[in-house]
Amino acid sequence: MSFKGTLLGATVGFFLGGPIAALLGGMLGNFLSGDKPEDNKRIFSSDQKTRSEFTYSLVILFAVVIKADRVTKKSEVLFVKDYLIANFGAENAKEMMQLLKALLEKDIDVKAVCSQIRSSSRYPFRLELIHLLFKLAVSDGVLVDEEIKTLHEISAHLGVYSIDFSRIASMFFTFQQGRTGGRRRIFSSRDKLDNAYDVLGIPKGSSKIDVKKAFRTLSKKYHPDKVEHLGEEFKNIASEKFIKIKEAYDRIMEN
Repeated sequence: MSFKGTLLGATVGFFLGGPIAALLGGMLGNFLSGDKPEDNKRIFSSDQKTRSEFTYSLVILFAVVIKADRVTKKSEVLFVKDYLIANFGAENAKEMMQLLKALLEKDIDVKAVCSQIRSSSRYPFRLELIHLLFKLAVSDGVLVDEEIKTLHEISAHLGVYSIDFSRIASMFFTFQQGRTGGRRRIFSSRDKLDNAYDVLGIPKGSSKIDVKKAFRTLSKKYHPDKVEHLGEEFKNIASEKFIKIKEAYDRIMEN
């Protein structure tokens, strides 16, 4: 198989050092074995470079989350495949899925990989990673303790603040719901007022003034324009989170 001309093949060399290069180097070396070296020495804008780094990071962390509960679920694999096809096209998706398959059989130093991502990326970039990883984790309709622990570890290693992690988590499930055998139900009752306060990261029963203040702050922090440089597909992901924040605000203000 050749990565010539594709997203991953064209950007090999962006991670010339560190744990990501060590992890991907051998696999990409095999994939690129039929290409000429000069084919992979292209010049990209900083935005193109950032988008490609996001893709590498995403595929690696997808593998980490899928392996969290030691079971590779069909629903999770299909989520990744559908996401990659929708955002990168069928050809790139096919090759990235082969890379994912190889990563699922590898031991991944999560802390080292996340530290490299953290040192070379902006904060909004890392927030979008966490948001997408939650979407993957809940794709089968349930979260298990191992998945939550893994997501929390990734978030901490990426330098994401605890309040932001909790806020994103609250968009998918509520920490207060009952648990059975280490399984947490996904939050689906969108008319539940308590969850709206969790999404905004404010105490339940906060004054309308504090609610408005929190919403204004989050509107600036999570606005889709913050990740516009990553491309339309990532801006859409940020828009989804922004909509949930607006829905939480509206739910509180209507009561």
